[in-house]
Amino acid sequence: MILETNIKGYSPDIRTPVEKLNIFIGKNESGKSSLALGATLPMTGIALDELFRGKLTGRNLKSLRHEDDEIVFAQLSLGDVLLARWEQEGKGNPSVSGKVGGKYADVWSELRDALAGYSPKLLLCILNSPRGQELITPEITGVMARYEETQKEIAKHKKADPGPIPSMPPDPSEEALAAFEELERAAGKGVDVRAYRKRVASACSELGRWKRGKQRVEARAAFDRRAAELKAILSGHKDHLIRVSQPVADEVCAAASTHLRKGESISLDLTANTLVFTRNAVPHLAPSRTLEAWIIMALGSVLWGGKGVLTVPDLQWDFKNCVAWLDATARSDLGMVSLTLASLKHNVKLHDAWNVVRLEG
Repeated sequence: MILETNIKGYSPDIRTPVEKLNIFIGKNESGKSSLALGATLPMTGIALDELFRGKLTGRNLKSLRHEDDEIVFAQLSLGDVLLARWEQEGKGNPSVSGKVGGKYADVWSELRDALAGYSPKLLLCILNSPRGQELITPEITGVMARYEETQKEIAKHKKADPGPIPSMPPDPSEEALAAFEELERAAGKGVDVRAYRKRVASACSELGRWKRGKQRVEARAAFDRRAAELKAILSGHKDHLIRVSQPVADEVCAAASTHLRKGESISLDLTANTLVFTRNAVPHLAPSRTLEAWIIMALGSVLWGGKGVLTVPDLQWDFKNCVAWLDATARSDLGMVSLTLASLKHNVKLHDAWNVVRLEG
């Protein structure tokens, strides 16, 4: 494949071969992150910042341009066939096109965020992946549909929020009644009733405001009751989804464990929201960055197969383990691995299957 891009941080209109496994080598500011970004954008439609810690959206996308008014693009092609292209013109929305544009998952960002402690998101990563779709059952599909419907109903319900509860004064009904009675007595005596009429009008106005406030209070209470009901329904769907999805998680973790070293395995307890890494029967609940990267690569290989893009900054790796792991997985079914490395000693043995791109700052 050939990568072509003009994103900021690299010389315009760069053409770079991109293979299955890639290592981008260069000093700081040599364009490693820009090149990796150019490979990720057309495949995923997602722009990760230079530290791979977040997504660039809206106004932040202007940081990808050399000039404010230029069209910024990145595309991958195979021969004369355009595989995927990402581009944005001016202040318009970015677009992704091509035979595979936008269909590939950015494995690293998906799994890294999921492994940060929010296992329900990891469950969704599993169920929405190509491998998860193969293992998904009709019951899981039904529960997910009901879960999404409830989420939409909750969003719609929030728009009908009646606002805060007003402070309610005492019921002025007795005051209004007393004002009416005094008006009647005054009229019966033939005296001037204008002052009494003003008192009645004021009492009726207060009573009207009080009734409207009471309606708001009742509307707020009804809104809160329905919100609590929807929350309970959503929680029930989530619990049901976790129960029926546990076998899928078990099968995925078992397959991913085969990509780890001897004596190592991972398991996901969806009920406890815990991903456990085990080495020689000893569980490790807080994996290191290097170990986390290993787990992500193993899960990504199983979940996305040839439809995954893994973009990894060198900050996440112990380089010795990085080289050993890449050597062991060079012929795996992971679609692409893009590594951005600040430096690389020339005496490090490189695997023949790696595409090494040396960048000069």
